[in-house]
Amino acid sequence: MLKISDITIEKLENNELKDILPEFYELKDVIENNEAHVNDSVFNHSVNYIKKLQEFIPTLNKKIQKYLDQKIDNHTKKELLIIVALFHDIAKGETMAEKNGETFCPEHELQGSIKVKPILERFDLTPKQKDYILDTIKNHGHPHVAVMSDAPEENLKKFVENFSNNYIELIILAISDTMASQLDQSNPPEYQKRINLFQKYLL
Repeated sequence: MLKISDITIEKLENNELKDILPEFYELKDVIENNEAHVNDSVFNHSVNYIKKLQEFIPTLNKKIQKYLDQKIDNHTKKELLIIVALFHDIAKGETMAEKNGETFCPEHELQGSIKVKPILERFDLTPKQKDYILDTIKNHGHPHVAVMSDAPEENLKKFVENFSNNYIELIILAISDTMASQLDQSNPPEYQKRINLFQKYLL
């Protein structure tokens, strides 16, 4: 049975978890092509996402650190977010569509929360921890939808109000997700706008 501590960048990149997590390694063949993911595999993006998340969390203020150190049974939220990052785009292969040469994956968040449920049975996790992971995966796209809308400030504020119990981790994930994309290269002003909007709610 896998432990969260088994999920390391080195093991993922060296294919050491391929036998127990084949679904994750199938993401090497799922290639996205749009402003945020320029001919990038979902596998590469997800590994980079974990790196960015692990780099970003230590930079957050003490109040947020304390929040992330809250435990759900024997694991902190910070630890559980590694599993969220690992599987956040697990259903992009099944949901991918293409229009005018650009890919998009409608409802991959919801489908991901369904697909990953049996995969989580391979981990040493409690029912509460699994529920937290599934719920976070299902909702991780909401901050992105808000900042990409015609009224990003207004919609991001609504998102924070609607997800008052867990918007902090969803914003942290959205920032890490954006940092792990190619948006900073393809559209630097848009990248900075999104990062700035997200960070307003972490101050």
